Amino acid sequence: MKEHSDSDLVFYLQMYHDIDLAKWCLDNIRRHYPDSRLMLVSDGDPNPEYPVMAESFGAGSAAIWREQRWIDGRQNDRLVYAATS
Repeated sequence: MKEHSDSDLVFYLQMYHDIDLAKWCLDNIRRHYPDSRLMLVSDGDPNPEYPVMAESFGAGSAAIWREQRWIDGRQNDRLVYAATS
């Protein structure tokens, strides 16, 4: 049977208006699983701290930011990928 390591794990975190809680969660994940992969998703929260936080915790290209905008009275969703590695 294959031995598994932290790098085999992926943690998914959905964030929306909760930067302090997200930092707390990521700090604890990194404390116990330092080499795990992170997938961070912000669905419509334009907080500019999220990409900075993602990079500081090593989320790299798995960080996904979704922007919602209204154009001509209709909602236009757009995915923005923050590729830092």
